Amino acid sequence: MTGKKRSIFLFLLAAEPLAQEFYKKYEGLLKSPESGFRYAEVYDLKTKKIINEGYLRIQDEIREEFKQMGFAILPS
Repeated sequence: MTGKKRSIFLFLLAAEPLAQEFYKKYEGLLKSPESGFRYAEVYDLKTKKIINEGYLRIQDEIREEFKQMGFAILPS
């Protein structure tokens, strides 16, 4: 196995358990997902900055969840 193929194999091997965890958690939403937000509901159209507090709260919850799963999360 070449270095590149080995790297891809190792990445996929590491990604599989994470994918399984996400699937278990979100399987029920696949057939009827939440509607989410429109761009203009989240961002100020002139400054492109996030203005929706609800969106920020959800973003923070997901960041925390990812941290608990072992992901390195960049600051928002």
